[in-house]
Amino acid sequence: MYFVNELFGSYYRILYLCNVVTYYNAVKNTKKWRNGRREIPKNKYCKPVKKVKDMETRKQIEVDKQTREMLVKMFKTTSVSVWRALSFRDNSPKSRRIRHAAFQNRGVLLVLAPAIETIHDANNYMRQYFPGDVMIEVNKNNNHADLFKRGEIVKSWDNVYVSDLNGIQREAAELCGVPGVQ
Repeated sequence: MYFVNELFGSYYRILYLCNVVTYYNAVKNTKKWRNGRREIPKNKYCKPVKKVKDMETRKQIEVDKQTREMLVKMFKTTSVSVWRALSFRDNSPKSRRIRHAAFQNRGVLLVLAPAIETIHDANNYMRQYFPGDVMIEVNKNNNHADLFKRGEIVKSWDNVYVSDLNGIQREAAELCGVPGVQ
């Protein structure tokens, strides 16, 4: 497990920790013993770890609690429908009016994008980790860049400049299916 962590970053560490916590909770909550060992019920406590939702860019309008309550009263609706309107889950006329009123009452539009980890190490390498086991590795000594998918080189570039990194990042985003990387 440590080898995978070093290669592909914190995504697997989080997934690994979730599995350990799920296993621990299952052992802690079960009372059944079988052959001197605790038997872990598969269906009740060992729920499979949820997969991380597809990494996609999404919008959300952020408002304070008083503005949310005011929107609920103004539009004679529930807090759930206001939440759905502010997080762009619905696109009904009423949701559009709720969003417009939120903007008029100091609402702020947030664009939530996937976090892509970039590490600059002491060996003069820059590594950028994307979801889906995709990594860009740039050697800053000789300006060489490699695009990896599951540890295998997909594409290589020589004489890479900073202005070229944007195009390489787009290719990596397309390879792993992350939309919206500019």
